[in-house]
Amino acid sequence: MFFACVVVTNAIFIGFDVERSLGDPNPRPLAFQMIQSLYTVLFCSELALRFAAYGVRLFCSEDWAWVLMDTFIVLISIWETVVDILQALEPESDELGSIAGVSTLKAFRVVRLTRLLKIAQVVRIFRD
Repeated sequence: MFFACVVVTNAIFIGFDVERSLGDPNPRPLAFQMIQSLYTVLFCSELALRFAAYGVRLFCSEDWAWVLMDTFIVLISIWETVVDILQALEPESDELGSIAGVSTLKAFRVVRLTRLLKIAQVVRIFRD
């Protein structure tokens, strides 16, 4: 139930973040980055708990596709958090500027929206 609430609140946060980013060309505020980092930590924790409970069998279950999707989303979230941290530490570096440019691509917005797919998983779990 806790992680179901985390998924729903993350979906709401993503909606606010995407809406803000469409209307404001400035970089994401620090508060938004910190909140997204918190969600990343929570989703990493969830995935780690599932791996601790089921081990490699997690990839052999009937939900293996959901596990792969969750793993992909968590890895992308970690990458986005690392880029945000690097950009905050050295905002004027040319090398980091190219990495930061990757983080502002619309592809990252799409990846953020794919996190909403976790809601489909939560709905499927509650339906069963």
